[in-house]
Amino acid sequence: MAHSDLNFYQTVLRDVGIRYLLSGSKPDGHVPLSPKPSPTIRIPSAPADVMLARGHKPVTNFSPEMDTCREIPPMLLKYRRPAYCVWSYFKLPRDIKKGFTKPRCELVNKIIQNLQWSRNTYTFWPLSTLEENGLRADADLFLKGITVINPVYIFIFGSNAYKALLEDREYTYGLHTYNNYQVIALPDLDSLLPDNRLLKNLVWNILKKYTPTGY
Repeated sequence: MAHSDLNFYQTVLRDVGIRYLLSGSKPDGHVPLSPKPSPTIRIPSAPADVMLARGHKPVTNFSPEMDTCREIPPMLLKYRRPAYCVWSYFKLPRDIKKGFTKPRCELVNKIIQNLQWSRNTYTFWPLSTLEENGLRADADLFLKGITVINPVYIFIFGSNAYKALLEDREYTYGLHTYNNYQVIALPDLDSLLPDNRLLKNLVWNILKKYTPTGY
């Protein structure tokens, strides 16, 4: 499949020093491409000690009074814990319900494993709700989670996830703000599969700028 803006992507990815770290093989000149045009790329930069520089301290303990969300589905409760960052995408509730076994779940786990982030630095929290007729955006549920999680960064994948929180803004990769939280918008996980090295390495080079320090 041909990408309408391939030359632009190749230039950007070369400039940020792409390494094929999510794959054991070297580039062979054939790169699977996303079937849909992707949004404008805005590579963010982050200070190495951003959490300490901003004076952001994680919530290490929270009282029952803070837990005002009795209606949260039980399957989500284990994810609602203090963490350096939150990972989310629109289909997350469906994947959690099915045991987190989809190929995109395996991809997320592989990315985290390669980043070598410890378990206490990240968690998942949905920005959509699973209903009989499918998924619907649920910013209220998202806020109920991150109020307790208190992340430094929120990583969201895909335009549907982006619009669930920032519906009045243009979907672009990179750094945004939501209710005073710093949100990093990334490509949709399904567009990275089965082996879209171009987008995988774009995601990698963005995420590695936010490696936790001092957590």
